Amino acid sequence: MVSVLKALEDALGTDYVSDKDFITYAYARGIDSALPPNPPDYVVKPGTTEEVAEIVRIANKYKIPIVPRGGGCCLTGGSKPIEKGAPQRMRFQLC
Repeated sequence: MVSVLKALEDALGTDYVSDKDFITYAYARGIDSALPPNPPDYVVKPGTTEEVAEIVRIANKYKIPIVPRGGGCCLTGGSKPIEKGAPQRMRFQLC
């Protein structure tokens, strides 16, 4: 969905938003090797509280869930998105 990517890039800048496969795959799992990888549709890296608020507004507008991520060292899959699918099922990985 090009309008989502554009909105995110406008809010954060192109260096802090990606939908590229080689980037999203890096966020597809934590250290949980038993669980299958599931890359997010977008990876966003906000630097301020205001940027986080703007990401939440964009996610709300497009009805896209947000999956927060810390260091990705979770063994239970808590740091990765669960579902993948149609545009209404897109997720942001908030890093």
